[in-house]
Amino acid sequence: MNTLDGPLRRHTAGFLDIRPQFTVTEPPEWTLAAVCASTDPEAFYPEKGGSTREAKLVCRGCPVTQECLSYALENAEMFGVWGGLSERERRRLKAAHGHHICPSCSRKFVSLHGLTCHMNTHAGEQHHCPEFGCGRSFPTSHGRAMHQRRAHGGFDPMIAKVG
Repeated sequence: MNTLDGPLRRHTAGFLDIRPQFTVTEPPEWTLAAVCASTDPEAFYPEKGGSTREAKLVCRGCPVTQECLSYALENAEMFGVWGGLSERERRRLKAAHGHHICPSCSRKFVSLHGLTCHMNTHAGEQHHCPEFGCGRSFPTSHGRAMHQRRAHGGFDPMIAKVG
């Protein structure tokens, strides 16, 4: 039996097998916490022109939206809703020439993390102060961290200077 390296293999009868050869890899660790794993996948891959609303509602309650969006952008996922964004919205992000643009308000961000935190304000996500009895909530994690530092003297590693 003669075999070729790569996707083409020669069978004993002389025919070429042009089927692609795939390797199975384990899914990323963050997918274990993804809410979409327990919902209907059809919602995340609507027909052309179909609504992505149902999928985006699922994404709003998901704890790994940032990881999902990062994965989609890094792996050039061309189809479906990933990290709460449709194909068109992800293309707009990539077309920003090194900037990440909010699909809701077109605000530019240098980092994907900054964009994701900002998008949480559109989704209505609240970040609650962990201090017992405080009860304050903020639309961004940065706002919560600033409150903790000012009101409670809390240490915030994102703001603290090293050195």
